[in-house]
Amino acid sequence: MSKEEPLVCLRKLIGKGELSHAAIQGSLGVTLQVQAERSNPSFNSFGADDLPSWLAKLDYRAATANERKSEGLLILDLKMNAGVAKQTVIKEFGKPALLVPPTPRQPPDSPIYEVYRFEWGKCSFGYARSAPDVLQTVVLDTIREKK
Repeated sequence: MSKEEPLVCLRKLIGKGELSHAAIQGSLGVTLQVQAERSNPSFNSFGADDLPSWLAKLDYRAATANERKSEGLLILDLKMNAGVAKQTVIKEFGKPALLVPPTPRQPPDSPIYEVYRFEWGKCSFGYARSAPDVLQTVVLDTIREKK
């Protein structure tokens, strides 16, 4: 695995401007599988067993017909040895629009997020407090915010 592989995959996925089975599977090279026990009336939950070597966990929540504010949410937990540096993310995507620290109610190991806004939604890059210069989590969120 090269240090660039995670960013190449993320760039492809972000560039598609949508969260769909086809976009996720094509960009990440995974096969999504429904997780019925984690699904609910608003979202169907999906995971994958055939993850790339840099990815520890994938959680995709696809909106059902009952959900009107979102297409979905994708959470990617990277392996620490993926080694994607914060400076590499900034070089690729520019300066973030927003910094979101954890709230006091969140667990102490919750990441600090740098948020980038796109027409389709937002992408949040999470960095561990214990290793603030290494990417830990990526969240792609199509939920439309009120203006």
